[in-house]
Amino acid sequence: MKWNKATGPDDIPADVWKLLGDRGSMWLATLFNKIVAEGRTPDVWQTSVTVPVWKGKGDIADCTSYRPIRLLCHAMKVFERVLEARLRKIASVSLNQCGFVKDCSIINAIHAVRILLEKHREKNRSVHLAFRASRESCRPCPT
Repeated sequence: MKWNKATGPDDIPADVWKLLGDRGSMWLATLFNKIVAEGRTPDVWQTSVTVPVWKGKGDIADCTSYRPIRLLCHAMKVFERVLEARLRKIASVSLNQCGFVKDCSIINAIHAVRILLEKHREKNRSVHLAFRASRESCRPCPT
C-alpha cells in the first residue's frame, strides 16, 4: 500500500497499518481468520465512498469532465490480495488468457495474434480467428 492515500468508509488510513508493523499484521491476520471462519466480512466493507476526480481536461463545471473513484477500506484490500494470492496457487488459468493475469495485457494478446498471422503468411497458409467479447468483460469506450 502506498503512503498518504485517501481513507475509505472506515476512516483508517493505510499509513496506520504500515506504522503498526508486526502488531498491525497480527491484528489483520486475526481479523482475516475470523472472516474465513465465520464466512462473513465486516459490514463497513460492503460500503464505499465515491469521490469525483477531475480528468484533467474539459470544463471544471461540467460533470462529464470527472470520473468517479470508489474509496474502499484498506484492510479489505489487503484481505483481497491475500485471498487472491492463495487462489492463484490452486486455480489454473489458461496460458491463452491475458485478462486478470499479472504482467499480461491486451498488448500481449495483440502481439501473439500478429506473430500467429506472420507465421501463417510465411507458410502461405490461411488462418481463421474468432474474437469474443461480452458486455460483462468489455466496457464501451466513452465517446
